[in-house]
Amino acid sequence: LIEPLRLRVKKIIRPSFSPFAAPILLTLKKDGGYRMCIDYRAQNRVSIKSCYPIPCTNKLIDQIRKARFFANIDLRGGYHLIRVVAVDCHKTAFRTWYESFEHVVMPFRLTNTLATFQMTMNQIFSSLVEKCVIVYLDNILIYSETREQHLKDLEAKSISTKEKARLFNSTVIHLHGIPSFRIVTQNSPVTFGVTSGNSSARACSSPPSIPRLTARPNGPIKRWSVLKIVEEPCSKPTFRAPYRLSPIELAGMKKHIEYLLAKGLIRPSTWPYGAPVLFTPKSDGSLRMCIDYRALNKQIIKNKYPIPQIDDLPKQLRGGTVFSKLDLWSGYWQIRKADNSIHKTAFRTRYRSYDYLVIPFGLTNTPATFLAEMNHILRPLLDECMVIYLDDILIYLREMKQHVEHLRRVFDIRRQERFYVKLSKSEFALKRVHFLGHMVSAQGFHVDPRKIEAVRTWKTPENMKELQQFLGCATYYNRFVPQYAKIAAPLMNLLKKNTPYKWEPRHEEAVELLKQELTSAPVLILPDPERDYVIEVDASNQAVGAILM
Repeated sequence: LIEPLRLRVKKIIRPSFSPFAAPILLTLKKDGGYRMCIDYRAQNRVSIKSCYPIPCTNKLIDQIRKARFFANIDLRGGYHLIRVVAVDCHKTAFRTWYESFEHVVMPFRLTNTLATFQMTMNQIFSSLVEKCVIVYLDNILIYSETREQHLKDLEAKSISTKEKARLFNSTVIHLHGIPSFRIVTQNSPVTFGVTSGNSSARACSSPPSIPRLTARPNGPIKRWSVLKIVEEPCSKPTFRAPYRLSPIELAGMKKHIEYLLAKGLIRPSTWPYGAPVLFTPKSDGSLRMCIDYRALNKQIIKNKYPIPQIDDLPKQLRGGTVFSKLDLWSGYWQIRKADNSIHKTAFRTRYRSYDYLVIPFGLTNTPATFLAEMNHILRPLLDECMVIYLDDILIYLREMKQHVEHLRRVFDIRRQERFYVKLSKSEFALKRVHFLGHMVSAQGFHVDPRKIEAVRTWKTPENMKELQQFLGCATYYNRFVPQYAKIAAPLMNLLKKNTPYKWEPRHEEAVELLKQELTSAPVLILPDPERDYVIEVDASNQAVGAILM
């Protein structure tokens, strides 16, 4: 994870919000370190191949003839000396844990990089090739018959390099005057993402103001991130008739509209877009207003910004003994939309339509945009003392004194960036804390007791939908259940296509066994990288399993 930061400092990469996204992997070096590689295989399949000739190594040797003196030169980061044309940078995007990046110089393992680099080298040494120089990508061999001639050839090679590309100047990144590397693909997705802005959040030294931190957002706030809605080519405005609402729901909608207008979060709309409104009950019995954006979501180009896997987040908490959890006031409403995207989120009521000026709930790419903003402003604390999952923030440290100091840093950043915290759902300086459906402590993490009670009282699924709901809950905690795949196999078979829903005793037995395992789930401790691991694996005709001891 440090490698992308090093490349960013050297201006080799930059943050990206491109629809392209390649995964990264690590390979072992000879010295025991790791080399970061990017899997561009999917991108390479759609790139048009260059026809520039790459020399055959066997034929290169024939040029040496009577040479007796040789010099072998290898370039440092050769590919990184050639820039990527601006309109193609987003196609080189790759994903890390928290963010996506794109190359501004030529990356490794991408189609046509070999041809582009060879063409550049041939242009630089055009007067010396087949005379005293052999060039094969970033390997340069200088050969001569006599020592005196060899020294002259070395000097000529050095002058040629300095004049045309300054390859030996470590501060120069680009090959100026050389045609840019360009990717040509059979499709051209439109860039989706956030606008550029400040490179890092600014810490504030003054004490945090609790009223400013806990007040509710009032209107769109100008930030580094902004949601831009980019639709598929030839998309038409989405429009659906309003749903029928009960008198209680109509009264609730009127109240919600008045509140949103007063806060400056929506405005009246006259655009041809229009999504229907519906209501869902909250845990406290009140109603939550939702917008059905399914039709619009089908037309939006998806953002590839990396959303962390919930299963991977607890692994970062090793060593923490004191925990604090922060929850934001309507986090999405604290991010505004691009001006040319506001009208696309219009929703319809009985009498008129309204546009959201901020990010609404239920819209594609809102989680990615919001997480990009969180990672941007809190980057100095990530992987040090903080875990972020959308608007849920967990701060963890070993000692209380350090914990208080880091809390102050977080609140200073929050105050500076005008993000508002919901104190009623926030918890501070605890030994155990609820986080993403788990109970987290210094001993490890286990199933949230509140979820255990819900599983214990779960009724037998009577149809396909109820079975999917039960399995969704059980699968979320499957790592706490030994042999989960084997136990759940009869239930999974009911979900297969063209399989009739016929409930049998073996299905009831599987449900009861899953309930029993979930209600007595063990505490999972975080692995210690300094200790030895033992992996026990097992397989049958139905399932494959493994456990780390």
